[in-house]
Amino acid sequence: MRLRPLLWCSLLLIIAFPFRAAAQSAGAFAVGGDVGAVWPADPFEKALTLQGTGEYYVTRAFGLRGLVGWTSPGVQNFTENHYRQVRLLLNATYNWSFGIFHPYVTGGGGAYFVRLKLEGRPDPDGETRGGVNWGGGAEVFVGKNTSVKGEARWDHVSHPPGLPNASAFNLTGGVKYYF
Repeated sequence: MRLRPLLWCSLLLIIAFPFRAAAQSAGAFAVGGDVGAVWPADPFEKALTLQGTGEYYVTRAFGLRGLVGWTSPGVQNFTENHYRQVRLLLNATYNWSFGIFHPYVTGGGGAYFVRLKLEGRPDPDGETRGGVNWGGGAEVFVGKNTSVKGEARWDHVSHPPGLPNASAFNLTGGVKYYF
């Protein structure tokens, strides 16, 4: 019974291997958009996250990625209150090529612009915090220049004493276009 999943995976790789993704090569650029969910650290609720990426491939396997993301989780038990967060990140990515299937790892750092918005109170000043992130995912080429992808990433954000924790787990999916 355990042999069946291994056979299916092997068959998929054999079928996918001859189809090379022509777009992912040294000097290539890519742009993408993702949507997903974020599971913030305490005391916030799960929320929608949106992000856009731009990538430059230094080599076929190594790339540099800029990411702009947004989320606004509610405060637990007070969903009219929100902890808005905008991320501006710079990451390195490394991928492996198995035909149309490209798993990858990513890591980097950046700035996290956070603001705790409480219902009925004046708009507070925002904070800028530093942070690091790491994760991984996979993309599958559905055309010569287009791929769909999924990614899991942990953002570890600096946490000053007495202020809310902005660290979170992100799970996203999206589309990427190479040119």
